[in-house]
This record gives sequence, structure tokens and C-alpha cells, in this order.
Amino acid sequence: MKGLEEIYFTTNILPPAHVFDGVNEGLVIYAPIGESLRGYCNTFDYNYIEWNPAECFDWEYVDATRTEIIVNAFNPNHSNCLGSHTDIVIPMYINGVKVTQIGDRAFTEGNEAIISVNIPTSIQSIGAYAFEGCSSLEYVFIPLYVSSIGEKAFAYCTKIRELIFCRDISKLGANMFQETNPDLIVYTPTTGGAVAKAAQSAGKKVNTGTPYTCFATKTIIGEGNEEMISITALKNHKCAYGHSKIVVPEYMYGKKVYQLADGAFEGNSVMQSISLPAQLAKIGVSVFKDCDALTSITFVNNPYLSYSNGGIYN
Repeated sequence: MKGLEEIYFTTNILPPAHVFDGVNEGLVIYAPIGESLRGYCNTFDYNYIEWNPAECFDWEYVDATRTEIIVNAFNPNHSNCLGSHTDIVIPMYINGVKVTQIGDRAFTEGNEAIISVNIPTSIQSIGAYAFEGCSSLEYVFIPLYVSSIGEKAFAYCTKIRELIFCRDISKLGANMFQETNPDLIVYTPTTGGAVAKAAQSAGKKVNTGTPYTCFATKTIIGEGNEEMISITALKNHKCAYGHSKIVVPEYMYGKKVYQLADGAFEGNSVMQSISLPAQLAKIGVSVFKDCDALTSITFVNNPYLSYSNGGIYN
């Protein structure tokens, strides 16, 4: 299971000890709200993400076979909810049935507080106006099997910083980026595809570098007691982006990238260049040791660190 990156649990159970030994560093475990898997992940140093319960959504079966579910709306006002209504994690399954679609206008009502949306890999389509007007939304990751996105799906998301596509999508509705954040960065594996063309025609930045999903990370407490991100490794996974030209995002999971942990890229034989963000303040020991192909390190508007004549300086 060396290449395993994500595991989805439909119930919050306690797995046997060490059952996931040898998996890819940065393994993410998704599960319903509960203590068993949270404690397990803390013990064995895995990333743990709780998905929102079904009560957070209005949903229905796609057809009479009852084998697929479409999420039609976000329901933030129900009582006694333990799920987050700011960082939304759409479940892969509801009542044991796979969630495959996000419907038209699904997140356009009661959406003012939503900062991020985690879309599961089971989703195949995103409807028109699905996230229109989510004025606080900052991050969205579009998984591999999404094959169509409706018109104005992200229009008027005025704070959105990063929109990450795992692949190019030819079925894109019109005006998808209308009145979005002028500093929005659209990650896409290819500069010549439909996603890149739509973004560029809307005046958005296109980045074919490295989305946050390529990194193994840990949450740490940084300056001002703020939760920040420490990058511990570059994942050894199959990736449409490739890992020769690394662009470290400024934010991951809504948190600033603050640190490269000891040995984060040690022994990497593929990386040729790396761009590091403005908020990065600490670089650990042996981070770039034996990176034989690395020829370029760039700090983008970074007030803490700089690179000159083969050395990194505070």
C-alpha cells in the first residue's frame, strides 16, 4: 500500500495497530465525527479529517436505483451539529450510498461563513452556480473524476485564493471565474487546456507547478499561537503535475505555510527548481540535502529568508 494517500471510513471504528505501516507519508484518513479514528491518527501520526454529517446537507438519490446521491444544498442552520460550517468536508457516502454530484446552486444559500470546501473523489459533476457568491470561500480542490462544471460555478467568490484541478476538464460552463478574487491562482496540469484558457481569458493566474495535495504536512503552532503548516515531505505519488518544478503554495488547508521540516526534500532526485512563499519563516536541517538535480531556489516576496550564491540566509 505504499502509494495509498487517502482512506475513507463510513463509520468511526478503531483499526488494528500498525495496519497502515508502510503507506505514503502524509496519509489522510477521512471519517465521520468520532473519537476512535481521531485518537488512532494522533497515535500513529496520520492526518485526520472529519467529514460533515448528512444533516448538514439537503440531498436526494440521483435516480430510482438509489445507487448515487446528489447534494442539492448546504444546510447550516440545523441544531446540535458537531460538524464545521466554515471548513466543509462533503462526505463520500451518505447512508452507505456514494455521493457523485453537487447540484445547481448547492452552496449559494447561507454560504457567507464557508472558507473551504473539501470535495471527495467520488464527485463526477458540479452544477451551475454551485458556489456562486460564497464571499468568504478561499480554497477549493477539484478531484480527479469531476468531468463537468456548470456555468458561473465560482462566480462572485471574491476571496477565493486557490482553485486546484487534478486534470483538465473540457466541459466547463461560461463565466466560471466571473468577479472572483483578482489574485486567484488556478492550478491545472497543462497550460493549453480548457481550464487554463478559461482562467486566462478571465485574467486569472495559471500555475502548473505544485498543488498542496502533493505535499505531506503537519499542523503546528506558530507565531501568535496561530495554527500553521509544516511541510514534512513531497509525496511519492502518481501526479499529473510532475515534481520537477516545485511551487510551494502560500496557504494549505486555510493555514499559512510556515516551515519546511527537517529533511523535507532530502534525497529528491527529480526536483530541478523550487519557489518558496512569502510566509515561510523556517527551514529545517538537511531540507535540500542530496537534491542532485536542484539548480534554482526562489523566495517570493519573503521578508524572512533569501537565497544567494548557493546559501540560504535569514
